[in-house]
Amino acid sequence: MSDYAAVPDESGHIDVPGGKVWYRLNRSANSGAVPLIVLHGGPGNSHDYLLPLLELVPDRSVVLYDQLDCGRSQRVGDTRNWTLERFTDEIDAVREHLGLGQVHLFASSWGCSIAINYAARQPAGLCSLALSGPLVDAKRWMADCERLKAQLPDHLQAVMRRCEAQRDFTSPEYLEAVNAFYVRHLCRVQPWPQIVVDTMDNCATELYGYMWGPTEFFGTGTLADLDLTPKLASIEVPTLFMCGAHDEGTPESGRAFAAMVRGAEFCCIPEASHMPHIENPEPFFRHLRAFIAKATART
Repeated sequence: MSDYAAVPDESGHIDVPGGKVWYRLNRSANSGAVPLIVLHGGPGNSHDYLLPLLELVPDRSVVLYDQLDCGRSQRVGDTRNWTLERFTDEIDAVREHLGLGQVHLFASSWGCSIAINYAARQPAGLCSLALSGPLVDAKRWMADCERLKAQLPDHLQAVMRRCEAQRDFTSPEYLEAVNAFYVRHLCRVQPWPQIVVDTMDNCATELYGYMWGPTEFFGTGTLADLDLTPKLASIEVPTLFMCGAHDEGTPESGRAFAAMVRGAEFCCIPEASHMPHIENPEPFFRHLRAFIAKATART
């Protein structure tokens, strides 16, 4: 596995609509290969938990960046920037700054919402799309999470019902119940690796709350009515849907979404949840590498 702390070959800030985002680039010796851009989740998280994607650097260059108001990027704090369309526009700004004529795109969770919206625009030079634990339909996401919550011990379910009804999201009891859900369905590696801790510690909580809500499974923000399923049919590049067997973005939903994209593939990583690239990296990277290689052969 790659050294997660590897120094980037290039890093800095890029002008995007609304401010500046921070990026890091690790170059591959295979200079002719189409590079990979990586989109993190949240909204409001940082790229840190996706550093294992540097595993692909022997094959191709890898670009990770923090979305505006996230991680090391500029913290503008203007809610007018917190829209799906503006976050989507960031991809073109990153590509233009780095001179990336062709790219593969990998996205995780909320980053998949951005990636789907981008691919539906049918941009020139997009070679493939890999979506891990995708947020596609917010109502379906929350319905899936309700079914997963129902598998928690009864006393934790009771705490969640009571606190959510009272809009009490900060009580120790509620936070304990939330953590029990996260241990099962967000990241099953215990204790969490430092890159996951760093992501959670650096979360832009105001952005997360504004766009999504107080927890992964309780969406009350501007994305509460998000439904990108009508856009799936507009995706024309090779597409891979991925998830962990215990993912909050459930395998059932992943398969259903994959069926809406012409020729899309689906794979479920065993013994993993929402971060299969950390929880069970061997099959995750085997599937991802094979998919990108096949997509490259088509271009």
